[in-house]
Amino acid sequence: MRQRLGEKLNPTSTFHSAAALTSNEPIRAACFARAAGNALLCSYRTIEGTTWAFPIGQLLAARGAADGKSLHIVYSGGEVRLEGARLDKVRDAIVRGHPFQIQAVNPTFRSEYGDEVFVSAVQVTEERRPGREPPEAAAP
Repeated sequence: MRQRLGEKLNPTSTFHSAAALTSNEPIRAACFARAAGNALLCSYRTIEGTTWAFPIGQLLAARGAADGKSLHIVYSGGEVRLEGARLDKVRDAIVRGHPFQIQAVNPTFRSEYGDEVFVSAVQVTEERRPGREPPEAAAP
């Protein structure tokens, strides 16, 4: 599904490919959406296209800046840092225990999101445990 800039997205809108988001093509992706159905994962997608998923049940803590421009989320298996705007809405979903999807979008499109959640950066730090290494990314 493709959206033009300025069109309203519904909460179930699908995410666009990372290649489309880093180009200057006039599309608009939802930065934040509540997960549909019985999802138990919170997923985070970087601008480069890497996606991380953490079980909502492993969430330990979340701390957001008063201005809503940054959010630090701690899971038992790693940490996620978000940069953007209106991230207090993401924090509210965490407080309520709602799984969600986050997708970072090229910062040049910030003005198109108005008072909606906007995520310009996703940083994930994994907790490395001996014997529990994640699978290596497939070689291109």
